Amino acid sequence: MMHQIPTIKLEMLSAALQFRLRNGGSQSRAAMITCPICSAPAFIRRSERLSETTKLLGAHCTNTGCGATAEWVISLKWMVNPGLIDRSDLDLPRCPPERITQVFPPDPEEDTNQLSMFPEE
Repeated sequence: MMHQIPTIKLEMLSAALQFRLRNGGSQSRAAMITCPICSAPAFIRRSERLSETTKLLGAHCTNTGCGATAEWVISLKWMVNPGLIDRSDLDLPRCPPERITQVFPPDPEEDTNQLSMFPEE
């Protein structure tokens, strides 16, 4: 004699996952990149240096509804500050000067809050 198991209809629960992400520091557990499918954070599982200027990253999406896995190729665009070590053998591209942010102090005539070190007599 077979027993029939009763069927219970349950409503689907909607529970949003909460990810606490931090950049850098000791509390950062994994490096993240944005999932191209759902824009959720994707954690980098592996990386492989292909050259001095190129790296291959493998990542998994943290959105369980998406679950995408992907590989990214990260490459150097240009050097903003080339550093102090001479690596002329790499022939690294330099950042165009117009892309570098220049911050100059205001002219003394324009800065009314600036005190003069040499008061006029």
